[in-house]
Amino acid sequence: MCAIGEGYLVDDEVRFSFAAVRTTWDVYPRDPLLQDWALPSRTRLYMFHGEYDSQTGLSGARESARELGVPLVEEPGGGHIVLFGSRCGRTILTQVAGAPDVSPDTTCLTSEGRRFELSEDEVRFWFGTSRQWD
Repeated sequence: MCAIGEGYLVDDEVRFSFAAVRTTWDVYPRDPLLQDWALPSRTRLYMFHGEYDSQTGLSGARESARELGVPLVEEPGGGHIVLFGSRCGRTILTQVAGAPDVSPDTTCLTSEGRRFELSEDEVRFWFGTSRQWD
């Protein structure tokens, strides 16, 4: 069992003092840019947000895009890292990488949907079998 109490992290075998760490390790001053928005830039940015992103809520993604003044691509059925799991997201990225001033074709966002099937190679890699649903 692990518990935190009175500045200590305690489990069955270890008693760890946070105060001891603060006196042993260097403590740096708070970065003045922490939790601040990025400065305006000429660098072209695109933000991608997956519908099922458990790390960044949609409202936070929309606020970030608005504050940074960048386009936000909302991926239906996508997760936290849209570009890894979405052919559509990668297609959009390819379009804007090749021509950053052109608005990408996002029609694939409504047609791709959620993919529950893995390729045979993916199934073999992750599950050690050739059939996903067995």
